[in-house]
Amino acid sequence: MQKFSKDKHFSELLKGSSITFMFKITGMGLGYLLTLLVARWYGADTLGLYALSLTILNIFVTFGVFGFDNTLIKFVADYNSNGKEYLSKEVYIKALSIVIPIGLFLSFLLYVGSNYLSTTIFKKEHLTIFLQITALGILPFILLRINATLFRALKKIKIYAFFDTLGIFLFSSIMLLTATFFFKIPNSTIVISVQILSIILLMAVSFLYVTKYTSLFKIAPKNILKYKNILKVSFPMLLTSSMALVMGWTDIIMLGIFRSETEVGIYSIVVKLASLTSITLMAINSIAAPKFSEFYSKGDMQALKKTAQDSTKMIFFSSLPIILILSIFPKYILSIFGDQFVIGVITLWLLMAGQIINAITGSVGYILIMTGKEKVFQNIIFFTSILNIILNYIFVQKYGMNGIAFSTALSISLLNIIPYFLVRHYYGFFSLTFRGTTK
Repeated sequence: MQKFSKDKHFSELLKGSSITFMFKITGMGLGYLLTLLVARWYGADTLGLYALSLTILNIFVTFGVFGFDNTLIKFVADYNSNGKEYLSKEVYIKALSIVIPIGLFLSFLLYVGSNYLSTTIFKKEHLTIFLQITALGILPFILLRINATLFRALKKIKIYAFFDTLGIFLFSSIMLLTATFFFKIPNSTIVISVQILSIILLMAVSFLYVTKYTSLFKIAPKNILKYKNILKVSFPMLLTSSMALVMGWTDIIMLGIFRSETEVGIYSIVVKLASLTSITLMAINSIAAPKFSEFYSKGDMQALKKTAQDSTKMIFFSSLPIILILSIFPKYILSIFGDQFVIGVITLWLLMAGQIINAITGSVGYILIMTGKEKVFQNIIFFTSILNIILNYIFVQKYGMNGIAFSTALSISLLNIIPYFLVRHYYGFFSLTFRGTTK
């Protein structure tokens, strides 16, 4: 312990990730509460429409963010570590000038196309009103994501964690409870309405915090950063994020097209439970990613190696208890959401297999992204995403959500295993938990 206390980088990693973990676990707990309320009060069919709406929202927002969720981390961490804070403010303002018109266009596009998507693609007429409400949240969610990323890059981890996860579920849960118990609103669209309203309110609050922190930055003497230089980094990041999105949301979309909204609702619960194993991965990555960029920009490869190894060990050993609990008591845990959700036991086990690989390999994707290998990682995501689509299409029609879970688990495993060997190849160190930091 004395050794760790003297290692300032490990201490920062441990402290920052612990804070983020507490916020994320609280946020996810509220998220599960919200999902439980929807499942219990409105049933698996409404939960399925809700899950589809959120999936489509995330798809549109990912394109609207235009890769700046990772670009800001890369630029701001680099500038701040080299005493160029004024450039952080400039790249943030330029990012806003790019994403705002994109967000407005995407909001309009989803609103006018909601009926076509609902009746022609998904063949679920009740989805139309859900998507129209969802369209109103696209631009606010894009801006919220940009602001949250800025705080992450500035290592304001508490603020980042609140705007990234905790705030949305906190506000949504309070609003849903209020609408259901006090105002007795029976309409099922209330479940998506409270989510969008929460995003809008949080977006407004996030700008108050951004104004407070960016006012401390020096004003740039002139426009040093060119749009083309920023876009040269953000566009590959967009492609990477888009492929990651395909990887993450193909399952829900495929189920929505080929199966009932009830099956989508059950699967969405299983996915939420399986994703519990990646809480620590997300928490640790929130502080580790800027440090990877910082060390690489300074040429400090030894610090990069050690941080990668420390973060991977923390991810694995903190995920292990969750993995064991979900693997041993899946039927009991699923029954909490209702008896109809118990049929997802096998689906949960399949998804858990992919999450175990995710925990073992650690932050290998972020290491590639933050060390100038974003195009390499982009190609990996492209390959695994296409494979995921093909496998999902093959297995969904015959095996339903179990076929989807198998395809997703296999694709996630490859998405982590391939970067692991590339990190070993490029930088000469292992990222696996039980390996050393050098060859």
